[in-house]
Amino acid sequence: QEQHSELVAETDALQDQLGEQLKMTHELNRQHQLLELRKGNQDEDLAAEMVNLKKEIASLETDNHEVRVRAFNAGTVKIEARQLDERHRDLTERNKALRQDKEGMVVSMAAQEEAIERAQRGETGSVEALR
Repeated sequence: QEQHSELVAETDALQDQLGEQLKMTHELNRQHQLLELRKGNQDEDLAAEMVNLKKEIASLETDNHEVRVRAFNAGTVKIEARQLDERHRDLTERNKALRQDKEGMVVSMAAQEEAIERAQRGETGSVEALR
């Protein structure tokens, strides 16, 4: 009977251990399911974040392209401004030279008109003075 009591006690202890192991297995399964759920949520979160990042990258690429276009256009405008400035300087110099030529021609024409008037009045060197 003592042996029977020991076997019953050992069986009870083994059943307790089995119950503990079942509890632990159940807890581990529950934790595993929670981890899977978290992982699933993280995958969804990561997928959503990837979509947002792709949108942001596309937006940044568009902005970058626009900045490059504006920079190119600004460079083109600067070149055109330099060309216009050079053309303005050339035309200003030409205008100045034409004014000087005009002033010289006005003086020359005044001298010629004066010579013509003297010749018509009969002063020396005129055609009538020579006759």
